[in-house]
Amino acid sequence: MLKKSILIVDDEIGITEPLSYFFDDQGWEPITAKNGEEALQVLQDKTITAILSDVRMPIMDGISLLAKVRENPSTKEIPFYFMTGYAKESKEEMMKLGATHIFDKPFQIEELLEVILKTK
Repeated sequence: MLKKSILIVDDEIGITEPLSYFFDDQGWEPITAKNGEEALQVLQDKTITAILSDVRMPIMDGISLLAKVRENPSTKEIPFYFMTGYAKESKEEMMKLGATHIFDKPFQIEELLEVILKTK
C-alpha cells in the first residue's frame, strides 16, 4: 500500500520542519514547499493525499494556490487545509473557494493531526 503524503506549504521553516516531523511520525510522507508556486511544481511530479498551506507567503499565496488546485482536474479533489490567523470574513472566502478545513494560528498539533489523519 502506498504511504499517504502531505504537502506542507509555508515560507517559515519553523512551521514546516516540526509539522514534517509530526506527520512522518504518523506514517505519512511529508513534502514541503515555500510558496504556492513551488507547491504547484510538486503537484505536477507527485501524488499527494492532502495539502496543508499557510495563507500569506511570497510569490504565490495560499488562496491563489487553492484556486489553482481546484481548477485542475487532476488535483481538484485533494483535501486542502489552511493554517491562518485571518479574520472570519477571509475564512468564509477560503471555504467558498473549496478549503476543507481552516486551522486558526496558533493551533494545537493534536487537533490538526486528528482532523488531517482522517483523510482518505
